[in-house]
Amino acid sequence: MSSSSHFHKIGITRANLISRIECFEKMAWEQFFLLAFFTRQQLVGLEYSHHVSHMKERLVIFEWILKMSSGKPDSQIIAKDLSFVSPKYAPILEALQEGASSQNIAILSHGTGNGDLIEYMDVNKIHFPQANKRIPYRIEQIYYVRECPMAIMKALLAFEDLRNNLDNRILSHLDEYFKEVSKFHHLDDKNTQGFQFLQPEAYTSYFNDRMSLVDKVNHAEKYSEVSPHFKTEFSAIIDEAFAKQLAKIIEFAYLPLNFSCSQDRKKKLTSFSINAGSELTIKHNSNDKEGHSDETVDGETKPIVKDTIVAMIDKSYLSNLLLIGQRDEAARYILSTLEENLPPKHQTLDALSSTQAAEQIAYWYKKNKTNLITRIDQIPRLVATLVQFDIQHGLGEHHHYSRIIQSHKVSNLNWFRLTNAVIKYCFVDNYYNKTVFSYAPKEFQLSINGIEIIELLELAEKEIFLNSEKPDFIDSRSENMLAPWGKPLLTNYNEINNDDFKPDFDISLLDKYKKRPLYLKLQKSSWSIDKRHRMIDKIEKQQKLSTVTYPIGTAFPMPLWFV
Repeated sequence: MSSSSHFHKIGITRANLISRIECFEKMAWEQFFLLAFFTRQQLVGLEYSHHVSHMKERLVIFEWILKMSSGKPDSQIIAKDLSFVSPKYAPILEALQEGASSQNIAILSHGTGNGDLIEYMDVNKIHFPQANKRIPYRIEQIYYVRECPMAIMKALLAFEDLRNNLDNRILSHLDEYFKEVSKFHHLDDKNTQGFQFLQPEAYTSYFNDRMSLVDKVNHAEKYSEVSPHFKTEFSAIIDEAFAKQLAKIIEFAYLPLNFSCSQDRKKKLTSFSINAGSELTIKHNSNDKEGHSDETVDGETKPIVKDTIVAMIDKSYLSNLLLIGQRDEAARYILSTLEENLPPKHQTLDALSSTQAAEQIAYWYKKNKTNLITRIDQIPRLVATLVQFDIQHGLGEHHHYSRIIQSHKVSNLNWFRLTNAVIKYCFVDNYYNKTVFSYAPKEFQLSINGIEIIELLELAEKEIFLNSEKPDFIDSRSENMLAPWGKPLLTNYNEINNDDFKPDFDISLLDKYKKRPLYLKLQKSSWSIDKRHRMIDKIEKQQKLSTVTYPIGTAFPMPLWFV
């Protein structure tokens, strides 16, 4: 009998849990790929006529701002530098975000005492017009997903780990339930219907980790006969626990995007919930004196009536609420936040549970999802598309390859081989720090310009696929969905050093690499992307005014374009 049949006996429908996990898995990956592909389409001009933002030049200015804010103008940006933008440059950052032209940014720089930026733009010949459309993401998010997409993709693989370990997680909650709520011991006394409630010590000694899944579920089923509320209670516990776990996975995966927010936006995205104090600022004025008090605002003294509450709402935040159908939700949130600032006797609204939030978000996704991901098995193809594009264009964690590759003519087949090696090395073996080419002997690395890229690639392939054991610091998670894409494309890699070596390839795997999506493929005739594959169209469609609400003020993140 399958585990799904066993769990059904205690009110748990395993298929529903899998479906819920996959729903959030597709949604989280979709949000990432919308951002990542939009960024790359912008950086290489794939949407030049449809959405002109000159993103490459904007990111050059943003990187300069980061360097100046960190006090290290001549050094490389590191992760911690992304957490702070000096208030001195905040107006310039906001102008970049709003799509201002280089001329307007120069005027603003002059007016805010940032003449050094004007000089930097002149020296580096940075000139660009006003963007012809609203930029749908924060500049900080675009910058980070250009620089470090691999870390986010690795974190999103945790959804698969959750699915693969579903039974163990359910059993863990079953153990906890009985340890904390229903301490029992199995007896043959028919008068007690097979159970007697005992102290925790007696229960623990009997219902323990050595029992099989079947035994534990059978005991729980018998317990449900004497406790009619058990199935309902335990089902609610499982739903809430898994909803919280889904929120944590997305929070962790998107943490770099949160970490890279400028100071004025950092609070908004903290914990991926909507917090009073940034979008909605509540001030409760209470005085012991009768009549009025005074407050100075922008140098002007204004009277304040006793016991008034002043609410200030971020305009762009309110606009985003309307984009995702949150008219009623916005009103509910404002009222809820107001009540938090009133005495306890006035508080009447309850926050959504994680289960309730998950249900609402799942429904929102069902009504507003794009066609980017319709099945889980499509995700590896999108990962491979992104990895190869970044290697070819020196983006992401692969910018160090550019000096190796760009001076060589590389065939499509060898791009596939390099992508294959990266997927094996970074996602299947799960290394974080080394580069693929670090496997090549030092004497070759020191004379890269003097050897063919294929020689370096073959050296890397041989080492990667011959030494595939995971290092000690890697977790023991089960094989992930990218494992089939990390099988050796070159099947006779162990013969590379032989004098008569001729490459032999896995044809079925090679076909997978050839048949990837076209989101980053140019039309040769127009140096643009097919309109069916424009990310900006998919993003704008998802941003349409919706009648389906997306809950706010929960542990779940907002859509990444909710800026």
